[in-house]
Formats: sequence, structure tokens, C-alpha cells
Amino acid sequence: MKKFKYLMVIAVVLMFGLAGCDGKKDAKGPAKSEKQIVAEEAEKHEAAKTVAVEAQKVAVEEKLPPVPMPPLTNEKVLRITASHYTAWEAWYCADSMGILKKWGDKYGVEVVFQPFNSYVASIEAYNGGEFDACVMTNMDALIMPAQAGVDSMCVVPGDTSNGNDKIIGRKGYAESLSDLKGKDLHMVVGSVTDYMVSRAFSLNGMRYSDVTYQNVVDETTMPMMYSGGDEILVATWNPFAMTIMEDPNAVVLFDSSQIPGEIIDMMVVRSNAPESFKKILVGSWFEVMQMMTSRSNDKDKILQCMADSAGGTMPQFKAQLKTTNMFYTPESELEFVRSPKLIETMELVRTHYFDKGFLEDITHKDDIGISFPNGVVLGDRDKVKLRFEDKYLQMAIDGQL
Repeated sequence: MKKFKYLMVIAVVLMFGLAGCDGKKDAKGPAKSEKQIVAEEAEKHEAAKTVAVEAQKVAVEEKLPPVPMPPLTNEKVLRITASHYTAWEAWYCADSMGILKKWGDKYGVEVVFQPFNSYVASIEAYNGGEFDACVMTNMDALIMPAQAGVDSMCVVPGDTSNGNDKIIGRKGYAESLSDLKGKDLHMVVGSVTDYMVSRAFSLNGMRYSDVTYQNVVDETTMPMMYSGGDEILVATWNPFAMTIMEDPNAVVLFDSSQIPGEIIDMMVVRSNAPESFKKILVGSWFEVMQMMTSRSNDKDKILQCMADSAGGTMPQFKAQLKTTNMFYTPESELEFVRSPKLIETMELVRTHYFDKGFLEDITHKDDIGISFPNGVVLGDRDKVKLRFEDKYLQMAIDGQL
């Protein structure tokens, strides 16, 4: 049912001119200059910083309401799903190499790992109650589970995209962002790509309405789609982007390295899940990270496993890692989730998706609360549905998992 609603809102928005979603004044008034657009982008950043500072001021004065109990899951079975992406291959290998089972055995929990080829489908299955934990970006955690009323907690912000997400043009047809004006762009509308495209345009003196968006329901079809015509332009993520870049005519017009730290690839779990589930996820992740950074044969084993899981060669996978800012230690993750920059990023994210109409079930962006460590909250404190947690990272550092 949620998938139907998700696709329907995309259809409605497109019908009424998704390309014109920058606001009625922009659509009716004169076109903005590049200087005006860049100035507005700077204002958005300043506004986000202000919101972050104010949120921190009130954090010490109010307490969050408790997470509803009891858990919706079987307390003895942890059900995890994941789709394919550079950092997320770690979860496939944690399963195949027995790491998830080892941590499950420690807490008397059976761990069931079920992969999905389709990213969107995996989140919808999580929303529907089929799974307790799922990998997704910070953007999609907001517009899918949080909007659907699924109270979720980020326990492992595994990495940030540092070039894995790309807008891909074509030699002789679209060799720069400005060449996209008036053309079609194929992408998963409303996903993390939507945010990246909007940021790319605003940072380069363009408007979101400068292109027409063609929605792609299944991101796995992107490479085939790109190869299907000389005028097909796409925005997507690895490993699909890397496959597309093998085409000699493919040109990267923008990538996520130009918005560092904003696209977060993370493992979320239902907030009311048992403590043991959260400890298993965090413990398993850092065991894989230790293998990836070791100087023993473990490093080669885990990297080969991840490359095989991604469906490519070791050189291809290592190339993907170069455009992935991995959090290899709990200390680095803890610093990230406690940083004011995370609050600023989420303010930009929620503003984008609300303004573009993808938070269709709410009347104001504050209607979905987002909480951060130390009690900081964006939005309504009584309606928190997305939580960034530092407790289990600190436990990993202190050796208490």
C-alpha cells in the first residue's frame, strides 16, 4: 500500500510539473540569475546552521518522550535486509562469513539476513514489518519509514558518499550541468538522488525546474537504460553508476564528493527493538571494519567477499571504496553523529523533501521529529520518528557490547 502511495505522489507531482516545484513565485516571476540562485543556497546553509544552534539550546531543557513499547518484533529473531551498495556489501559478508551468527549467539538471538536486489523494495519490506533492520540513506529514512510512522533509529552510520552518487551525461549531448537544461533526466524520483540533483543545480546557478524528471522505479535497470539511447541521461549510485561509466561516452557532471558528509549510508533498526538487536548490529559492523583495516589475510578475505557480493572484480570494488568515506572505527562514527554538521545536513534534507512535496502526509516539516545525541531535536519532540543514536557507539568504544 505504501509503495502505491509513494508512486502515486510521484505521478501527481510530475503531472503538475515537478520541474516547477521551486515555488509559485519562481514559476510566474522572472528567471533568477546564477548569482541570485547561489546567494539563496548560501542563505539556506545559514538558516540550517541557525536551526541547529537553536535546537542545541533547547535540548537541555526538554526530554524526549519514551519510545513506544513493547517491541513489534520477535525478541529472539533479528531479521535484517540489505540491498547492494559499496559499504553495504559489508552486511552480506558479515552474514556469509558467520559474523552475524556469532554476535547473535552471544545474545541468544537467531539472525536472519535476507538480501534484496531492489533498494526501494527492501525499505518497503522494512516498513511493512517484514524486517527489524534495513540499510538506507538518511534521506530515504525520512521520506519512507519516518513518514510512514515507523519509528527508526540509526545505530550504524556506516559511511558517507564521497563520489558514489553521480549525475551522468553523455559526450556530444550533455557534457556539463548546464547542458541538462530542457532535457530529460532519469532517476529514482524522491530518493537520495533527488536531493543530490537539487543540490548540484543550486550550487551551480541552476534551478530544479531546469530539467524534466523521468522516474525509474527499479534502480537496477539504470545501466541497461543508459545504453538504450543516445539521449538518455541518468543520476544514480554505485555499483550502477560505475557500470554506466564503462561506456566511453559517459561523462560525470556532478558527484557527491561536492557535498561531503550529506549523503549518509546507514543501518537503521526499529527504535523499539530489543537492546540485543542494536548491539548485534554495531558489534558485527565493527568486526567487519576491523578486518577491512587489518594487516593480516583477513583484509584480503573480506575485500574479496565484498567485491564478489557487489558482482565485480577486486580492482572495481577498490575503486568504489575510493569514493566512499567509510567509518572504520566507533570513534569516527561517534564524532560524526555528535557533530553540529549532521543537524545542519538534516535540516537541509527535510526542507528539500517538504518543499518538493515528497512529505505528502504532513502539513509542516516539523510534523516529523528527528532526534540527535544529547537531546537535540528538529521538529516536534512528541513526534520523533528518526533517531541518530550514540549510545551503542560509545559502548563499542568502551568494550561493553
